[in-house]
Amino acid sequence: TCDSRISQGSGSRRFAQIDFTMPVTDKSAARRLCRSIRDGISAVERLELDRRMTATLLNCELYSNARSILTYVSVGSEPDTRDFINAALRDGKTVAVPNCDSGEMLFYQINSLDSLSPGKFGIPTVATDGKKPFENFDGALCVVPALGLDRQGNRLGYGGGYYDRFLAAHEVTALAICRERCIYDYLPTDPHDIRIHFALTERRFIYFP
Repeated sequence: TCDSRISQGSGSRRFAQIDFTMPVTDKSAARRLCRSIRDGISAVERLELDRRMTATLLNCELYSNARSILTYVSVGSEPDTRDFINAALRDGKTVAVPNCDSGEMLFYQINSLDSLSPGKFGIPTVATDGKKPFENFDGALCVVPALGLDRQGNRLGYGGGYYDRFLAAHEVTALAICRERCIYDYLPTDPHDIRIHFALTERRFIYFP
């Protein structure tokens, strides 16, 4: 658990009070809508929302109990992870970030954000020359980006399927980071999509049974 703002997914009265209907039925349109909503948040408001999310995450048992942290490095209007990464490094956590340059998502341990440079899709990542991927996923917390979520724990990603393939192949605790205003009753899904059991917004920590 994280704090008193915990809520559950499908079946929870508190969650069901949020009655957001996704107005489109295909993923591409859903992604455009969620990006537009996220991009429409002002820089000032985004800083405050990110501050709340980071504070909640750092006080979460999923974080404190994690042996290692696998996390995306935020870009653009994504919920910020840089302050979280810096705090995790200060706490002595093992932190690894993804690299997709090979076509497969691999994680590489970092000691500082200063060591990152733009990789595939312009996402900051590790220069992998001669480096061995991080593979000790026992007890790992994987912080996953989400354009949108629904109350069943279905995650709307960016369309590459990297996290779905990774989560299908590895037993890690996955925590999706999403804007509260991008949570819907239902999202379009595909058979290969992997459900998320934990999510964090600027308002609450959500458990999807």
